[in-house]
Amino acid sequence: MFDLGKAKICASKMKNYFNSIEEIANVEIPNDIKIGTNEHILYIFYSCLLDYGMRSKIYHCNLINTYNKHKEIFDPSYVVKTFKDNEESLLNIIKENIHPRYPNIALKNG
Repeated sequence: MFDLGKAKICASKMKNYFNSIEEIANVEIPNDIKIGTNEHILYIFYSCLLDYGMRSKIYHCNLINTYNKHKEIFDPSYVVKTFKDNEESLLNIIKENIHPRYPNIALKNG
């Protein structure tokens, strides 16, 4: 499911591209996530995927709180296994905790 070789190529190209940019976006993450781990990458992926231009500070606070309450929904394997036939349950978690601007799209893309 996760191609490490392609991920490394992508990361290298992104590093080269952003190397000359001095301003970086600071994305807050839950305290128990170690930077550089697979868990960190997945968290940042979901963070970027669901951020549709809403007020980022509130959004990231909601996302961290959701991670602390529902860590399991940040694991793609768990989500597919658990919510494949029960999307409404996942949609409710997303709507009630993360509050993305477009919850149905967040469900479809997440």
